[in-house]
Amino acid sequence: MKKLDELDLKIIRILHEDCRASLVSIAKQLGKSVSAISYRLNKLMQTGIIKKCVAIVDAKALGLTYSVIIMIRVVPGKLADLTKFLGEREEIQLAFTITGAYDLCIYAIFKDENAYFDFIEDLHNTGYVLETTTFTIIKKLKDDLKYI
Repeated sequence: MKKLDELDLKIIRILHEDCRASLVSIAKQLGKSVSAISYRLNKLMQTGIIKKCVAIVDAKALGLTYSVIIMIRVVPGKLADLTKFLGEREEIQLAFTITGAYDLCIYAIFKDENAYFDFIEDLHNTGYVLETTTFTIIKKLKDDLKYI
């Protein structure tokens, strides 16, 4: 993996704040040439350090108001099947295999409680799940996926 230097980190920080920042704007902020910034940005993208630039949308503006964390115990040998099922569901925002009493932890967001119940029914009907425990999110205290 490529070692990031201070210029790489500065470029990433600028893009964290505004993923639409132009090469000219970034170059001016950092006192570098546009071609130098373009080269660095392309390298960051080619090496997968920057995976993609996306718009972060307010879920409530889309009518998605019911957020949950669901802990799942998976039927032995069915993790790959369940992973495929979860990957096809738009409600699932994050999914992790974990250690401990459960096998998976997922973060999902739904239109309302009824949509959540429909999802849980679908999830259990797959035959891949032994048990679920759901934690309803009351309030997000931090919503920031920056790593630097």
